[in-house]
Amino acid sequence: MQRVGKMRDRAIRVIAKLAMIVACAAIAAGVCFAQGQAQSSQAQPQSEPQSQTPKHTITVTFDYDFTALHACSPKVTKKCIAKFIVYDISGQKPYKLFTIPVPADANGPVKGISGVSQPLLFESGKHLLTVTAQKDSGEESSPSASSVWATIP
Repeated sequence: MQRVGKMRDRAIRVIAKLAMIVACAAIAAGVCFAQGQAQSSQAQPQSEPQSQTPKHTITVTFDYDFTALHACSPKVTKKCIAKFIVYDISGQKPYKLFTIPVPADANGPVKGISGVSQPLLFESGKHLLTVTAQKDSGEESSPSASSVWATIP
């Protein structure tokens, strides 16, 4: 009985990973939050009054499929992904938080791409974060293609 449960759980994880890879390929220039991680750590100096908005660093980790478009490099300069841009899309307009360079010579599915912001003034509460892939032409993938809610303490 326990062995059947373990096999079923493993099959579900494999299907979920395959679904995420297929979703990435279908989005073409989109980003997948397979790990769905967005973390914040407070970077508030001790002398700063508590009434001010504290500074936080934001860490984003995601997976991306470079099958359709490879990462830009000294050898690949056209029709490629140049960088990733992290936005807060909680408000009426997207707010650019920071950029993440593409991994060197990336092609195919890449797991665990990560970036950390500089300390930012960030209000506490829930924020909808997204990552876009920016091509060498400057065109970006849809901010609504993938997003994750993060709670800022």
